[in-house]
Amino acid sequence: MAENLNYKVTYSYCYSESVANCEKYGRLYTWSAAKEACPEGWHLPTNAEFETLLKAVGGSSVAGTMLKSKKGWYDGGHGIDEYGFTVLPVGRSYSAGAFGYAGKYAAFFSATESSEYSAYDLGLLYHYVSASLSLSHKGRAYSVRCLRD
Repeated sequence: MAENLNYKVTYSYCYSESVANCEKYGRLYTWSAAKEACPEGWHLPTNAEFETLLKAVGGSSVAGTMLKSKKGWYDGGHGIDEYGFTVLPVGRSYSAGAFGYAGKYAAFFSATESSEYSAYDLGLLYHYVSASLSLSHKGRAYSVRCLRD
C-alpha cells in the first residue's frame, strides 16, 4: 500500500482522538488489531518482508531518507520519498489515550512476534537518515501498511 491504513477496528485509534488525524495519517493499531486490519487479499508484512524493503531501497542506513515524505517532519528531517512510500510522521500511541512523537516518528508493526509481549516493527525518526527494525510492546499503536498476497 502506498498510504497508511485507515480502517477502524477494535484497538485502533486516531492520533489524539482526532478524526482529522485519521484522514491525514491513517489509524494507529495495536499489534493484535494490526494483524486483523488488512483487507482480504492483503496481509501485514513480516519482519523478513520489511528487511526486503530496506534492501530494495539501498539498505537500512539510507532507508529513512528514501522512504520518508518530502514534508511534515520536525526540524527538517524530511525524506526524498524516492519510491512513493511516503512515510508520514504520525507518531504513536503508548496506550489508549496516550499519544506522542507527532512530526518526529513513524513506525509500522510487522506480523512477526518475538514473545508474548513484543513484535517487530519498522521505525523512522526525524533526525536519522536510516530506518530500523526493532522490537516494540504489542500494546503500543503504530501505523499499518498492508502487502498484497
